[in-house]
Amino acid sequence: MKLCFVNPALQKRSEIYKVADSISPRHEVTILQPDTSEKSRANPTVSHSNVTVRRLPARFITFQDSVFVLPSLGAWSDALKGFDLIHICDYFYTTSFLPFLHKTCPVTLVTNALPGYSYSTGSLAIDGLARIVTGTICPNLLPRYDRVNSVTTSLVDDLVAFGVRRDKISVIPSGVDWQPLDRDREDVRREYDIGKDETVMMVMGRHVRVKRFDLAIKTAKQLGARLLVLGTGPQKPHLESFARSIGADCTFFDFAPEKVKLDCFAMSDLFLLTSLSEGLPTTALEAMANGLPVVSNDLPGMRDMITQRGTGILVSDGDYAGACSRLLADRDLRDSISANAASLIRTTRSWKVIGGRYDRFFEDAAQ
Repeated sequence: MKLCFVNPALQKRSEIYKVADSISPRHEVTILQPDTSEKSRANPTVSHSNVTVRRLPARFITFQDSVFVLPSLGAWSDALKGFDLIHICDYFYTTSFLPFLHKTCPVTLVTNALPGYSYSTGSLAIDGLARIVTGTICPNLLPRYDRVNSVTTSLVDDLVAFGVRRDKISVIPSGVDWQPLDRDREDVRREYDIGKDETVMMVMGRHVRVKRFDLAIKTAKQLGARLLVLGTGPQKPHLESFARSIGADCTFFDFAPEKVKLDCFAMSDLFLLTSLSEGLPTTALEAMANGLPVVSNDLPGMRDMITQRGTGILVSDGDYAGACSRLLADRDLRDSISANAASLIRTTRSWKVIGGRYDRFFEDAAQ
């Protein structure tokens, strides 16, 4: 089939790019990517033999921590023609409406949240607007997709409540890339000037309100642990200032190269997820696949991956310091969680496995 995947934002979404790279090569995939640069739009890139990235004109508007995409309607409408199926990522982007202007083939959707309902940004203004938009648009838009994939089981009932037929909904989670860690823990710690007996915690992601990295910094301070912070974003200056103000031992890595990320997995004792809201966080998947125990806020998407004290720790009372302290004190529990989580993710969440499930999803939608 000739498939068109629409990436909704400047960021390369794994639900688009990783899926395109993972499905059967018998499909010919074109990814439409919004871009502001005329130079890059003039030079489409090829990921591999059956995937082409086509860059199209768009403008980006930033409001608080959110970025909104305004595509050039003429260019995008023309680019969406001539395919056997169009695959959209998240209904709440402006690019998600375009295939219905002149619908000529099946349109599928992958989504991980209903903003304002199942997902919060941490901003009252954004969440209030999102709730209005979701409540207005979803009952009219979501039932029009030929098939809908939810990356979490928790979202299925909400989709049904907004008019999607249950038999049109699949649950295919995000996948994860992983590679065996051949790094010696003590050697890596020496490289980063970290003592072999020092307690090290790790967080990773975009520095925005919803991630609540300030709670992770506070938790590390309470435990006398070093916190490795990977990522960047508009909240970074505030987080660095907050860490200094309370005397927390934090190392900020920005968007780290793969080597640094794997080094951090190898030398950390646990991964902490304090987010107020998430769909299905790839960061936690990667930590689990690499054998790093995860302590997470008790979020619906995380319940798909974590069984309490089996494949991780879920925190429902906000006491991250207490949960981390108990896990750090129990080496047998850490080892058990590490082994169980790595086995689960590697056997069920590899992109090879997920790609095969998407093959069937697209084939069913095209029938």
